[in-house]
Amino acid sequence: HGKTTLTAAITTVLSKKYGGSARAFDQIDNAPEEKARGHADYIKNMITGAAQMDGAILVVAATDGPMPQTPLEGDPEWESKILELSKFLDSYIPEPKRAIDQPFLLPIEDVFSISGRGTVVTGRVEKGIIKVGEEVEIVGIKKTTKTTCTGVEMFRKLLDEGRAGENV
Repeated sequence: HGKTTLTAAITTVLSKKYGGSARAFDQIDNAPEEKARGHADYIKNMITGAAQMDGAILVVAATDGPMPQTPLEGDPEWESKILELSKFLDSYIPEPKRAIDQPFLLPIEDVFSISGRGTVVTGRVEKGIIKVGEEVEIVGIKKTTKTTCTGVEMFRKLLDEGRAGENV
C-alpha cells in the first residue's frame, strides 16, 4: 500500500532539504513496549511529544489488514513529488496561534530535585516566553515564591528560551 514507503520518503527528502538525519524504522521503533505493554511512562512520553505537533498525516489502508513491510529503496525521481506534497501540507495546515505576547504561564506537570542543580519543573508553556535569567513567580497551594529561571531544556537540548506551545 505504501504507508511506510510514504513516511520514509517524506522523512528522507525533508531531512536532506532542511538538515537532520533520517533513520531506519527499526532504529526508531526500538522501545521495549512488548515487555511492559501500556506502561504509564510510555503513554505519558507519547502524549507529551504528540502534544507539540502542529499537524499530522494519517495514511491508512482500510481494505486490508496488516501486511509485510515493503522493501524501501531511494528513488530520486519522486523527491520532487514529496517536496510538492510537503509544500501543500505546509500551506494547508495553519500555523497555530501562540500567546507569546502575554505574561509567562507554565502549569507545572512534574517536579524533580536534582543534586547539584536544585529543583526542576516541567510542563507545557501555555502563554508567553521564559528566558534564562528571568525572574518567575511560583503560584499555587502554598505561598507565592519568586525564583530565577536558570535553564530551559526541551527534549534534552538546552535552549535560551521556552515559548508558548512548547514542553520544557
